Amino acid sequence: MNKKEIIEKTELFVKQTLSKDSTGHDWWHIHRVRNLAKRIARYESADIFIVELAALLHDIGDYKFFQGDEEAGAAKVGEWLSSLEISPSLINEILEITSRVSFMHTLSDKGKVGGKKNSAIPTLSKELMSVTDADRLDAMGAIGIARAFTYGGFFNRPIYDPAIKPSKSITGEEYKTTEAPS
Repeated sequence: MNKKEIIEKTELFVKQTLSKDSTGHDWWHIHRVRNLAKRIARYESADIFIVELAALLHDIGDYKFFQGDEEAGAAKVGEWLSSLEISPSLINEILEITSRVSFMHTLSDKGKVGGKKNSAIPTLSKELMSVTDADRLDAMGAIGIARAFTYGGFFNRPIYDPAIKPSKSITGEEYKTTEAPS
């Protein structure tokens, strides 16, 4: 199967998988991230095929949709990639990207948010950075705000609770298990 066929087949798989999503991680989010990631990748001289494939799959295995189980999500992405009969090294590269796009992975166990340097963050590939940056950019602006409230509503979180103070420092595990308002 050539690269174009792999992308087309994966696009169809993602559309079918996310067609009924109501968390803000729907096909149109994937579409925006994919297009922006490709633009970033071109600018950064990253591998466009890897970026596009990873961007298409970046939310398919998201731990949030597998009751917090990161391995179950990665297995679903791995099964899909294996069905495409692509090389094990390419499968591993895509899995490395899709498993690290989540904001949670920018936090260490001593994680700091809010402009503090996190020395635990490893060097990232241009491909991973392209997809991650595109995903973060889609979380901004009017659509990003709408997605945040949609996600919170899906998980029955309040929009605002003055009794819950904003956190200035959060670990990856705290982020993963939070019940904080949208």
